[in-house]
Amino acid sequence: MKEEQSIGSLIFDIFTNIMSMIVGIILGGFTMVAIMTYSVVVSGCVVMNLWAWFMVPLGLPVLGYLQSAGISLIPIYLTRGGEITKNKYDKVNKTMVCAVLLRPWLILLTGFILYSILELY
Repeated sequence: MKEEQSIGSLIFDIFTNIMSMIVGIILGGFTMVAIMTYSVVVSGCVVMNLWAWFMVPLGLPVLGYLQSAGISLIPIYLTRGGEITKNKYDKVNKTMVCAVLLRPWLILLTGFILYSILELY
């Protein structure tokens, strides 16, 4: 009787661990998709504004949002996804996540400051 409980407990523990891993993989996948979507949306906005500020005055055509979002994907593709870790064993920490989320906005702010300076002259 005691062996049945321990075998049942062992099977339950294995099942619980497997289910936890499956839920973690699913949530991790959704999180990755959400971060990638955020990145494309924000990058498109940043590229569209920077293009309008610096390239349109040179005579190039205005870019729409979707064109800007597409152009923002080119460097990601060329740099193999913008890897933020040095090797596959590095853990992603809060600083790296903040860098990924805040980088486009800091680039836009820098571009806006440059644009404002150019407008003064």
